This record gives sequence, structure tokens and C-alpha cells, in this order.
Amino acid sequence: MKYDLSFYKAFVFDYDGVILNSVVYKTRTFLQLFKGYPAQLEEIDRYIKTHDVSRFVIFEHIYEHILKIPYNDAAGKGLSSKFGMLLFQDWHKLPLTEGIKEFLRQESVPKFIASAMPLYELEKAVSIHGIKKYITKLFGYPVSKIQALEEV
Repeated sequence: MKYDLSFYKAFVFDYDGVILNSVVYKTRTFLQLFKGYPAQLEEIDRYIKTHDVSRFVIFEHIYEHILKIPYNDAAGKGLSSKFGMLLFQDWHKLPLTEGIKEFLRQESVPKFIASAMPLYELEKAVSIHGIKKYITKLFGYPVSKIQALEEV
């Protein structure tokens, strides 16, 4: 189905759940990261599913409010590194959202992705799925989605 979208000046997409069907996979990756805390996994799962924020915000909340462990930048960087390694083990198997590649290829207006994913991982992710050439610019953590929209 083709729509006349020529009056739009740009498109800005989120990545997880919009470009790539990755939300369930990312939730599983968070749970795998915290599998050493089985008694808290249900609460961790509930928090992850109800908060679309940077993984660092998620890590801090899980540490301080669920696990009752002090959180600092070093812990966040370590968790993020482990999370990224787990995440990309099977990333190539995740499907793009149906029709998105064709849409990105066909539309001539500038297209941007704004994600809470760290920028270096977002760059890797779009390359894996062969859509980088259709994207004008990527915005990832530490740039917020609001900051990305303001720049576009």
C-alpha cells in the first residue's frame, strides 16, 4: 500500500519496535543479564516492560530500587558492555518490521532514527540489517529523543 507522503519534510523513527521487532528480545536480554537474581526477575521484567528509557536509567533503577545495590557510573558501563555483548549474539536473526525496508527505500524525504540505544550500537544494528544507506542521520544515547527531534 502506497500513500502520498510527499508533503512531509522528514521522518523520525524509533528503532526498537518500529524499525526492528526487538522489544521482546531486549526484554529477554535484560532478564538474562540479571538471571543471578531469580527472586527479583518478575519485578525487573515488570519495570522493563513499562519504561521506555535508556538502559542506564533501567540499570540504575534495578540496582537501587529492586536489588538494593549502590549504583555508579562504573557499574552502569560494565552492565552496558555485558548487555551489548548479549544483545548482539542473535541480533541478525531479528526481523525488521514488515514493510519498513521498502518504505525507507522508496521515500525520498530525509529519514532519521532516534533511539535510547547507545549510538555505536545503533550504528552496528542498522548496518547488520542493511538499512544504514537509507538513513540520513542516527541519534543514539547520550542524545535524547527530544534532543534529536529538536535537531531535525
